[in-house]
Amino acid sequence: MARVGGRRLEPVPGRQARYRLLVDPVSEQAAAYNAHDVDRFLACYTADAVLGELDGSELMRGHEDMRQQYSALFREHPTVSAAIPSRIRVGDYTILEEIVTGFDQERRGVAIYHQTGHLIDRVVFVGW
Repeated sequence: MARVGGRRLEPVPGRQARYRLLVDPVSEQAAAYNAHDVDRFLACYTADAVLGELDGSELMRGHEDMRQQYSALFREHPTVSAAIPSRIRVGDYTILEEIVTGFDQERRGVAIYHQTGHLIDRVVFVGW
């Protein structure tokens, strides 16, 4: 597998050798969150992604719901951002410790991301 700037490249089938940059969707969505770029953020998720809590309750489902809620969040809290002090990757799961600032009080929690292919299809928030 080829690499560019530390990022993996995946061969694209075809007659000529072409490559597509493989971007980690969890890292990319975190960067998009901090940039308040909703379109870039949603591009990291499947169209029917589910975001919920550990008890199984759903907070959001799908791009439309996510767009509404994250657009409102960024509008109402223009300085919101997340720091990631620790990260664990196991198979299709990525677990992030997140510290979110830009609210009245700092918020700390864990987010467990599941990805299918190169997109996130489920997120479970713990401790929020």
